[in-house]
Amino acid sequence: MKTIKLKAVHRLVLIALFGGEGQKGHSLSELNDLLKFDEKIRLSEEEIKKLNLRVEESSYKWDAKDKDGVDVDEEKDFELSDDQVNLLLKTFKEKDDKKEFTLNNLSPILEIAEKIGFEFKK
Repeated sequence: MKTIKLKAVHRLVLIALFGGEGQKGHSLSELNDLLKFDEKIRLSEEEIKKLNLRVEESSYKWDAKDKDGVDVDEEKDFELSDDQVNLLLKTFKEKDDKKEFTLNNLSPILEIAEKIGFEFKK
């Protein structure tokens, strides 16, 4: 088990990342882990309202701060099973090996990689 802290941006990036992964060939166990992980990190209706999450020009937008400047995109703890952590690491490694990462969402991807213990190539 591993506990990681994720903000909305991390969760949305992971949902998008694994949405594409679900279209590729995986074992039933891996797909089951993907679904459980997706359910775990999905934003609740309350969070969606609090962040004013919306789609603009095919992109997710939200308000990281409220009208008083207080940060509303707070980190939230997520307990991940060893299988879920391994699936994250495997996915990051495969995408890294295939050079599929781009500058798009790079900052949150690097933050997630660090949180799950991804080892960067030197």
